[in-house]
Parts: sequence; structure tokens; C-alpha cells
Amino acid sequence: MLKHWSRPSQVPEVPLPPYDAAGAVTNGSGPVDPDQGSKVFAEACARCHGPDGNGGDKGGSVVDVAYLALVSDQALRTAVIAGRTDLGMPDWREDIPGQPLTPQQISDVVAWLAARRGPVVGRSGSSVEVRRP
Repeated sequence: MLKHWSRPSQVPEVPLPPYDAAGAVTNGSGPVDPDQGSKVFAEACARCHGPDGNGGDKGGSVVDVAYLALVSDQALRTAVIAGRTDLGMPDWREDIPGQPLTPQQISDVVAWLAARRGPVVGRSGSSVEVRRP
């Protein structure tokens, strides 16, 4: 990871994106837009994860309900920013060759992914009621 992230000369004019969503808002990102996130996904992620996110030649599904039930929005954001070098997934600087993702694009694609979550039993805000005997 250190070796991968120690190449700031690749995009010297681009500041690092905020790690957390709150930092993105305070550093100029506007409200998240899942519809715009869909467009970002199509441009930056679909070549590996497929046009609908269900998996492609190089990457697995990122919209699987079981996966999305297990990961937080922050974990999704971390994956987009840091990539998954162990799986060959590029970081935010290399998703679109020569054009790093902006903090707004990162927030929007995370919002698009999060919008694909189904109700999860026991999670606050879930539409599924948990009944106890």
C-alpha cells in the first residue's frame, strides 16, 4: 500500500480526496447525487464490475445485497479511494486513466452503491420488522 500511494508525482496538481464523507462536505463537495453516481460508475467502474455492477471480467459484483448489507458507506468510500491492490482494483487516481475522481464523484458513486442496499433485518431504518417470541 505504501509503495502504491507513494506516487504523488502522477497527479501533482490534484489534492487527496477527503477520507470521510463529512470531510468531503466541508471541503467543497455538494450534496450527494446517486443519479450522478450512476454516471460516474459507468465511466470509472463498469469496465471491471459490469455496467450494472453485478460483476464483469475483472471485478466481482459490488451491488450484491449480501455484500452491501455487510459494508458501511465508509468502507465503500475507502475502497473507491484506496482501491484494492490485492485484487487489482485501481485507486481514485486510476479509475479513469489520466483523470482522477473528484471528491464529489467519489461521494456520488458511494451514494449510488448505498442506494442499492435492500432492507436489512435489525438495521435502523430498515423496513423489515424483527419479531421476537
